[in-house]
Amino acid sequence: MIAAGYVFEPPPIVCTGRLRDVLERMTDAELALQPGEIADQERERGRVRALTPEERAALRQDMAESSAWMRAELARRRK
Repeated sequence: MIAAGYVFEPPPIVCTGRLRDVLERMTDAELALQPGEIADQERERGRVRALTPEERAALRQDMAESSAWMRAELARRRK
């Protein structure tokens, strides 16, 4: 990708979330933007939104499910 001229710019803040949820909230105009333009917009916004109690609960549930799957997968691989 570097040879093709792509430059990776990390996001201004670290976020956790499902890609599906992020894409559902984006408008058609935002989806049409190039990666550099999106990063520029995020920098311009410069704000961090706190998670709602429902979002925190969903995140905790997702993390618990992922953790259980990981433990089961590691146990399966040990056998």
